[in-house]
Amino acid sequence: MILYVNGCSHTYGDEAGGPEFAYGNHIAKNLNYSYVNHAEVGCSNDSIISRTRDYLRVNTPDFIIIGWTSFERETWEYNGRQYHVNSNNPRDHDFPKELLERYKNYVIKSHEPTRQVHKLLKSYCDIYDLHCLLKEKNISHLFFNAFQSFENLKNFKIPLYNWEPNECYIDPYSDSNTYYQWLVNKGFEPYPKFYHHGPEAHKEWANFLLPKIKHLISST
Repeated sequence: MILYVNGCSHTYGDEAGGPEFAYGNHIAKNLNYSYVNHAEVGCSNDSIISRTRDYLRVNTPDFIIIGWTSFERETWEYNGRQYHVNSNNPRDHDFPKELLERYKNYVIKSHEPTRQVHKLLKSYCDIYDLHCLLKEKNISHLFFNAFQSFENLKNFKIPLYNWEPNECYIDPYSDSNTYYQWLVNKGFEPYPKFYHHGPEAHKEWANFLLPKIKHLISST
């Protein structure tokens, strides 16, 4: 039995000691599943979806957990290499000089309200498409938002998707129930430099997810 997890640095276990100390490993041990962690530090939702789809082409895990990252992030390809890009924290950016002007424009445009809405909607639709693919493949899964939710979508006069079964996405429209904010509300303060939580917080998040995961597994 295989537990597959994907996401950004929060799912990778950055500053907690790495994947071995991340919430996914605690869950895998509890379920007695083997553990595959494909999370990458600083990645975009496009990257998470692409790497998950690639994995599914040759593998069929028994359960999938994905922690979605900030919607403004992008993944660029240049000279055969991928670069994870965000406007808030350039610590991992080692761009060649040919990409510096593009990055400058990206940072400027990322603060435009219209572009922010576009990226929010794109992530929302892309995530729903992956959800539908997993339903077609009959793969149980649980999604959550690591740092940023779709709460702002409630301000638009558009129909919102029905995440059936409803238990498969933890409060997609609530900023207070993202991974980060939920742990803060529980008294777990993040490390001050990059806003990641330590290994004890990962254990707490695993304990929060486990009843939901077991319910989804028993429902299939």
